[in-house]
Amino acid sequence: MKKNHISIYISSAEERTNNQVTLSRYYLIFHLLFFFLTTIKAKKQLLAKDEQQDHIIFCISKVMYEKRYFSPQDSIPWGVFVALSTSQSIKKNDSWGIIWPCKIGVNVSGSTLQTLPASELLSEQKRILEKVLTLNKSEAFFIDGANYFLIKFNNKKINFLTFLPELKHYYIKPDLPAGTGKKYWLKLLTEIEMEWSQEGCSGSVNSLWAGSIGNMAVNLTKENNDSRENNPEVLSRTVLKGLNVYLMHKYKEQINIDLFRERDSDSIYNLSKKFQFLRTGYKRLKNNIFNFIIRKEDIFYFRSIETEEKELVKRDNLKSFKQFGAFFDPFS
Repeated sequence: MKKNHISIYISSAEERTNNQVTLSRYYLIFHLLFFFLTTIKAKKQLLAKDEQQDHIIFCISKVMYEKRYFSPQDSIPWGVFVALSTSQSIKKNDSWGIIWPCKIGVNVSGSTLQTLPASELLSEQKRILEKVLTLNKSEAFFIDGANYFLIKFNNKKINFLTFLPELKHYYIKPDLPAGTGKKYWLKLLTEIEMEWSQEGCSGSVNSLWAGSIGNMAVNLTKENNDSRENNPEVLSRTVLKGLNVYLMHKYKEQINIDLFRERDSDSIYNLSKKFQFLRTGYKRLKNNIFNFIIRKEDIFYFRSIETEEKELVKRDNLKSFKQFGAFFDPFS
């Protein structure tokens, strides 16, 4: 089995909104110069940040595209991976969606979306939801400890992705579904919303948000699931667990994530994390680790390059010479 390692550095919320350099200047110069020289031949990119997307899941997506597990045109079936992590059997003709209760509204800027925890669904809303799904040969799966739930669409191939939202965050003009089966989902959703409205149970929750609905071309089963390893509240961890079941089945590979996470209002701890990340950058490149630094306005990405990539990467890095400052100080 081959393991693919991902290293993700996440600056604190304060750090991402503060333009001042918080590192000690004397140590800063030495460590950043060492980092720059040891990664000068690496593939380096500045990736645009989508604030609607979970940053860890975005990094996982980038690696899956680079490894060609999926093509950039594919809708990655995150719902299937969550289902696998909760010991569900996956059939190739079924689709799985990750669903959040939500409050849809409108203001002067346009439509608004606020996703809410699954626990805020009223018992009457659940009853209607399950009735409508049953009539449409689908079923809901509520997961203990999770803020979302799953819908299984039996013998229905649906593949679309919007974004996997942050709980209770307000989104203005959220992206609508794009992909196959979106009309079927919107028709089903309208039926649920109308029944909720007719029964007078639309309150804080008046709709549902599907972050991802997808299916796989193979049958998969997750066996001997240890619930103690599960933390379904952390979606990225749950997704990764199910994804590794698929990768083992198809490629005999797995993905492992090493997080460097800063703390708010703890400059000494954050300083040590930065130095630790900079000092080990060369070692991670030698071990073919995919590296991401989540910054204020973008994501700095670097990794070692394959032989066939060398000329292409050299040209790309020269094109990025105007961004020398960003590559010299990867945290800024």
